[in-house]
Amino acid sequence: MKKAVLVLIFILSFLCVKATDVLRITAVEINNNKEIPEEVIENNIKLKEESEFSSKQMVEDYITLKNLEYIEDLKIYPEIYNKGIKLKINIIEKENAKELLIADEIVPLSEREKIDKSLIIKSIGIVGNVNISEEEIIKNIPIAVGGYFSKMKVVEGKNNIMDTGYFKDVNPNVLKYNDGIYIKYQVIENPIINGISITGNRLIDESELLEGIETEIGKIYNVNTLKRDTDLIMQKYHDKGYVLANIADLDMTNDAILHIKIIEGKLTKIEFKKMVTEENAHDTELKTRGYVLKREVELEVGEVFEINKFQDTVKNIFRTGYFKTVNQEFNKSNVDPEGVELILLLDENKSGSIQGSLSYGSAVGVVGSVSINDNNFRGKSQTVSLSAEISSEKRKLYELSFSDPWLKDTDRLSFNTGIYKKIDKKNDKTETDKLGFKIGIGKGLGRYYRVRLGTNLEKVKEYDSDRKIDITSDYGGDYNIIKFGPSFYYDTRNNYLNATNGNYARLTIEHGKVFGGKSYFATELEGRKYHRFLFDKMTMAYRGILAGTGNNTPSSQLYDVGGGNSLRGYRSGEFEDGYIKFVGNIENRIQIENNFQLVFFYDIGRTWENSSIFKEIDDIKQSYGIGLRIDTPLGPLRFDYGWAIGDKDKTSGEFHFNIGQMF
Repeated sequence: MKKAVLVLIFILSFLCVKATDVLRITAVEINNNKEIPEEVIENNIKLKEESEFSSKQMVEDYITLKNLEYIEDLKIYPEIYNKGIKLKINIIEKENAKELLIADEIVPLSEREKIDKSLIIKSIGIVGNVNISEEEIIKNIPIAVGGYFSKMKVVEGKNNIMDTGYFKDVNPNVLKYNDGIYIKYQVIENPIINGISITGNRLIDESELLEGIETEIGKIYNVNTLKRDTDLIMQKYHDKGYVLANIADLDMTNDAILHIKIIEGKLTKIEFKKMVTEENAHDTELKTRGYVLKREVELEVGEVFEINKFQDTVKNIFRTGYFKTVNQEFNKSNVDPEGVELILLLDENKSGSIQGSLSYGSAVGVVGSVSINDNNFRGKSQTVSLSAEISSEKRKLYELSFSDPWLKDTDRLSFNTGIYKKIDKKNDKTETDKLGFKIGIGKGLGRYYRVRLGTNLEKVKEYDSDRKIDITSDYGGDYNIIKFGPSFYYDTRNNYLNATNGNYARLTIEHGKVFGGKSYFATELEGRKYHRFLFDKMTMAYRGILAGTGNNTPSSQLYDVGGGNSLRGYRSGEFEDGYIKFVGNIENRIQIENNFQLVFFYDIGRTWENSSIFKEIDDIKQSYGIGLRIDTPLGPLRFDYGWAIGDKDKTSGEFHFNIGQMF
């Protein structure tokens, strides 16, 4: 209210002026602005020099300025001045006006240069230059003879001269005489280069490193040019994958020899540590043994760190399926001042699982299963599995297996063995009982190729509906069979247990022989592919299997298709006694959070007798469905529900429960 009264008093002081007289603004005076530039005030008022004075507009300008966030308070009033009106504006700034102006990208007055217009520059000179002309140096100075003196511009000139890279030191001297200012820049030039020497380079020859650089013998040393040259030298290292290489020292000797010392990044130590998270804060020891990890490392102590080998190492570690995350740290070596220590921080997955389930299917009845599995047994990369599955209507399966994909202290030799008992009812009248033992050895041929030779012994009994040996079946319903042959593998998957990228192929050739009976040959080809799709958490997965066996194959060894591992719109083994088998699967896997995965799938396939394949090729079966994968503390669970496509005999879907991904 007080401010408003003052404004009214100022306005009333002009009532004596005739109404017909036009008063114009002859001056605008802004006072007490320490940080707010005058142009900020002027741009926010409409009463300017030469404009017509209006008391109404003055009040509006007052309100506009009062609303500026930089102003705490102000007074605005007119005075008679030079046959018109001088508008006086007294500002009281806020304490943080400077910060508020900077936030609005306005340079405060305290940050602006102040030029003394009473001091005129009379002379600018250069002292100490030998190889670079005065004219060339003066081009970098932002003031000129005849201009006003500015301390800031003098300092800017010094910095500009130093920024050319040709000088060791620059010092401006400013002398004031009655007639003006005299400025001299005292400079010390860098020396003429007499030689260039590179040390520490073992991987790249000096001649290759010096190729293309601008720094030359016989020319003045320029720090800017040298910076570009050292960047070029480092780029040559980085292009070859030696990304830890760096320039350790640059030194110019008294005889003007430029020494460039390179540290190439030699590894002196590779260490594995458990990544400490909230989940494992009390467990700091890795389960996986050191020798298992070391054989996945492509880098070697004593060699220079190479990024491609490091990336391959990380891929190899992920491919085991034992780890969620792999991070790295680099530390200076304690034993070699030029060495680097690599620490790989690993977050392990839980490798052991105990699973139990109970489900129901119209064809198989109630199915109960239990399994105990560890795919990193004792941290040795071995897999031990014990499982049992019992169906009230059809199937019983008991299996104990062991495998080691890379035997310790060998050149990629592998071993697997197992025993099993399997009971199948193929229909209401017959039952097949198998007791088997299997064993195999393999050899890795590099990271992605493997060959394996396996042998399988089976005791087979076939029963009739009265649970008596079916003497009408193959070999009187009671026989022994041996199967053996090679398998060839190609595997580039990024994770053996849950791949999101890569390929997998397998060819198995098997020779079977019934003791005291006939022989047969069987061949199976499988291919898989995985890739990201649309976004990072979506994966497309494809699988195809084509298999065939000879006419002498016993019925117990024939193929079947249907169920949770092949054609999910049909019950387990719905298509049986096939001499030829084909299965194709497509899955769209969408990761939801960390422990859940939604799956949409399409399956195709069936079995055929040799003579009927071409007659029934059009009757290939198809199904589609939806599934859920749950990663539990006890292991991964798989739930699928599939519907048959275009099959009038299938009026309902099929539910399947299993462990792990189908492929």
